[in-house]
Amino acid sequence: MSDTPLPELELTSEDTADLEATVQQGFAKFTETGDATWIVGMKAMGMEPAAVDAAIALGAQFVKQGLYDKAFEFFAGLQQIEAADSRVYQWLGYLYAQKKVWVAACEMFALGVNFNANDGVLRIMLGESMLMIDNDPANGIANIEKGIALAAKNPKAQIYVKRGEQLLEAAKVRKG
Repeated sequence: MSDTPLPELELTSEDTADLEATVQQGFAKFTETGDATWIVGMKAMGMEPAAVDAAIALGAQFVKQGLYDKAFEFFAGLQQIEAADSRVYQWLGYLYAQKKVWVAACEMFALGVNFNANDGVLRIMLGESMLMIDNDPANGIANIEKGIALAAKNPKAQIYVKRGEQLLEAAKVRKG
């Protein structure tokens, strides 16, 4: 009997060199892009970015099929191994918002913005959730305005920009 828990998983010098190269590559990508998923999460473990994207897409497919409970389980599990990917928090926030659990939605969107402050869509979603829970809409409005500015040039984000503009108009009417 061996003293190590899983002796068949002992690292060779080649494994150690591969791991070190992966860590260095991840740190270089993080330094270049500011994307924390290169140093924490699946990409940091050497998984191809396309595989991470596929995992996110699988969860999104559950949402599109209306399987919200399954999607929530999936993204909550994904959060455990991909804790720095803003998209995971965006989807969790979206699922909470669908249930009208605005405080939890706001928390998820805020965590997502923490990992990707330049995601305009995420900022619009954060702003909307803030409007739903805050007596003073200033913070929600500020996030929506920032989100619109960030997302304005992204053709795929135009539906969110329009939603943000609608929210701003409604906030003005609400203020009176």
